[in-house]
Amino acid sequence: MTPRFEWAGPESELGLAVAYVLQHKVASGVFAVLLWNVVLVVYRLCFSPLAKFPGSKLAAATGWVETYHDAFRGGQFIFKVEEWHAKYGELVSI
Repeated sequence: MTPRFEWAGPESELGLAVAYVLQHKVASGVFAVLLWNVVLVVYRLCFSPLAKFPGSKLAAATGWVETYHDAFRGGQFIFKVEEWHAKYGELVSI
């Protein structure tokens, strides 16, 4: 008769080890995504060649401003861009 592997449940050493590894993988993944986004925003605002142009810093850092004005305000992004041109001049960082 061949021996079968039986998992003893979450209270066993193996169950605790599996739970520990899964929790740390999830936490590591969340941390990596957050770190990536922070580095991307810092790059876009400080080190990008486009960072020297005037404009909304929130719009320069993320794409969510365009999404908000187009999706939730019914396509009003083009009017927001016109407003930024009036405020900042001919060149606007978006």
